[in-house]
Amino acid sequence: KESIEGLFSVEGVDVLKQIKAKKDKPYVIVFVGVNGSGKTTSIAKMAHYLKKHNISVALSASDTFRAASIEQLKEWGHKLDINVIIIIYKISLF
Repeated sequence: KESIEGLFSVEGVDVLKQIKAKKDKPYVIVFVGVNGSGKTTSIAKMAHYLKKHNISVALSASDTFRAASIEQLKEWGHKLDINVIIIIYKISLF
């Protein structure tokens, strides 16, 4: 139990401070996780938070597996008035 708990004991991060301190732009935040884990909702919450603190935000819909996730992110972008960049990869299997 302790070894697993140790994996999740991390110090808090002041995202606003890190973004403002970064000299090279853009500051990129990547969300990775299994399907249904709440990535898109978390992305929307983070985007709203950053926008509320006057940080310029753009979202990238880059899911190659679940097309509906792109539509879901587009909807959040529309609700939050944030641009969404859509990246579509075509993978051919021979």
